[in-house]
This record gives sequence, structure tokens and C-alpha cells, in this order.
Amino acid sequence: MKKLILFLAIIIVFFCNAQERTLALDTTPLDSIKPNVYLKDLNNNYKPFVGIWKAVFNNKTILLKITKVDKKLSKTGFGENEIKYYKDVLIVQHFIFENNSRKILEDYFSPSLSVYKINSIRFNKIKKTVSLFYKGGLCGVGWGGIDLKMIDSKHFSWNYFPEHSYTDKCGNNGDFTTHLPEVEDLIFIKQSNKNSFQNLFE
Repeated sequence: MKKLILFLAIIIVFFCNAQERTLALDTTPLDSIKPNVYLKDLNNNYKPFVGIWKAVFNNKTILLKITKVDKKLSKTGFGENEIKYYKDVLIVQHFIFENNSRKILEDYFSPSLSVYKINSIRFNKIKKTVSLFYKGGLCGVGWGGIDLKMIDSKHFSWNYFPEHSYTDKCGNNGDFTTHLPEVEDLIFIKQSNKNSFQNLFE
């Protein structure tokens, strides 16, 4: 009987440890993440950013389609120290074109949420900003951080901080131009759901 009780106790402990824990996305330190933890946007900080947004800068129009994805599998650490966990994220798909020529410079608008270069890292509760990571273009040129701060329900500010520029190691083949606006406090305006893509591309 004692062996049975001990066996059941071990099973219960193992089961409890394997269970997913839900923690607040905006208050949980990243260095305290454990396997199978779910960092959830409990306070709906991401919700106001969802939608299609538009800004104009240096004769270019930048469109952002922001979608919230719940419980996305994520990883931290490397090799034996890698930890898999889940978190709510914002996927940012961007589309950029020249205003005069209507030439499309970058197009990541797609029904598939696997097509993107920008995604959220976390929400900064103190600064009230969403921290994003841009993977960069060809050869990783332009990768870096982007901060979005909600001004009101129809406007947010954009701050982009590229960390990597072209080097000789990238070679000479291809376009290494960074088309995202390298500027602070660029204002994006939320677009009506009634606007078709054709209307935005005008």
C-alpha cells in the first residue's frame, strides 16, 4: 500500500511540473522563464495595436498589418540551455511603396502569418511601449529594435533603431537598402476596416 501511495505521489508531482503555468506577459522577467510557461497578455496591452496602420515618410508610404497571435511557441537560450515556452505575440507584416512611381519596395502582406519580418518581444509596462524585433533584409542588413507607443486609439508613434548595416561580407549581389523608416516618433494612423487594400495603395 505504501509503495502504491509513493508511486501515485510521484506521478502527481511529475504531472504538476509538466503542466503549463500562465503568467503575465508584461511583468514576468525573461530570465525567469521555465519550460512550458505561457506568457499571456492578461491586460490586453496588445489589443489596441491590432489592425492596419499607415504612415508617410520620405516620399514612401508604409503600411503595417498587425495581428495578435495567442500562445505562439517560442524559444530562449541555446543548445542544452534552450527552453521552449509559449507567449502571446504581435505579428507585423509590412508593405512599402514609393509615392510618385508607385513602385513596391517591400511586400510582406500575406494571408499566411508565417510571412513576416517583424514580431513583438514584449510589452514594457513602465514605458507603455511594445518592443518589436526586425530580422533585417538581405544579409540581415537593418536588423534591430522597433518601439511602438500608443498615443490614442487611432495613432501610435514608431521608433526604429537599426543595429546592422552593409559590410563587405554581404557581397555585391542584391539590394541591401533598408526601406523601413529610420526615424523617431513617426506617427502611424489606423485605417478603417472598410478601406480596401486598393484604397490604401493610393
